[in-house]
Amino acid sequence: MVVNNKRTSTQRDKNQVAGSLLGDKTRRQCLVFISHFSLLNNNHMEQKQLGHHHSGHKHEALIQTLLDCARACEECAAACLDEQDVTSMAHCIELDRDCSDICFLGAKLLLRDSEVAHQFLVVCEEACRKCAEECSLHEHEHCKRCAESCRRCEQACHQHHGAQQMH
Repeated sequence: MVVNNKRTSTQRDKNQVAGSLLGDKTRRQCLVFISHFSLLNNNHMEQKQLGHHHSGHKHEALIQTLLDCARACEECAAACLDEQDVTSMAHCIELDRDCSDICFLGAKLLLRDSEVAHQFLVVCEEACRKCAEECSLHEHEHCKRCAESCRRCEQACHQHHGAQQMH
């Protein structure tokens, strides 16, 4: 019985420590993962020319733009959490996280040549537009960089899915 109490106590201590570290560690892991995915993506593209099986066009630049946007949004969200008035940055953080997740998923869909990738780019475009608008309201350098990246991604998504609708 004493062994169970020690084990439970030790597990609880580990969970508390893990919980207190999770925020910073999760942000760092996410940035590392995006960087690693970007490197894998570059290696994959060197080995294979990507094109949608229905259209025959290539996605390399768009995938990189989506990954760059996801990274900028993650960096912005992490930096927003370090601002003095975090409460005023709450909407920015929410949109940063949404945009990052959506752009990352868009890149994954294009990489695997998904049949729904082009339709999903409409969602990416909207997420980027909203995030850019919000980040433009703030004077922080990380918000300015994020807004620029989101605008580039918004335009790239629009050009890509717009071209697909014409075919």
